[in-house]
Amino acid sequence: LSGIVMALYSVYLPSSGQMSTREIMGRAIFIRDRFSWSAFLVPPLWLGYKRIWRWLLVYAILEGLLIAGATNIALAPTLTGAISLLMAIFVGICGREWWGAALERRGFELAGIVHGVTPEDAERRFFDSYRSARPRNLVVQPFSTSSSQPTRDPGVIGLFPDIRGLR
Repeated sequence: LSGIVMALYSVYLPSSGQMSTREIMGRAIFIRDRFSWSAFLVPPLWLGYKRIWRWLLVYAILEGLLIAGATNIALAPTLTGAISLLMAIFVGICGREWWGAALERRGFELAGIVHGVTPEDAERRFFDSYRSARPRNLVVQPFSTSSSQPTRDPGVIGLFPDIRGLR
């Protein structure tokens, strides 16, 4: 089992509105928590494809300023290339988080975090727990201070399973 690597996936579901559970499940989006190679290799195309318009605009402005600086101020080509590479690395690291935020702005909700060896394994785990629990109990509310709504413990994520043990 030492060769098996579990990955974390953030699960986004559309707001229920007038949709059936089957329709909601069919539109579920699983975002793997890792570096995005496609976002790194072609940042503007990836940002546009995922409809992350705010960061696409920021990227385009920064890239335009970089090109203007290279032509008008005569920045060294190595410096220009290094800055462009750093911007691409930044998009590769943060792009999946931006995608989740863009989904939330479009009406999706973070329904949970699940782990799995493969994307199919993560989907199976999530849908099995979704069917066995009421959907309201599955919604993760990390910053909620009210105890009026029950939340489902997502399990151990991170280094410290329970902050109360640190006091």
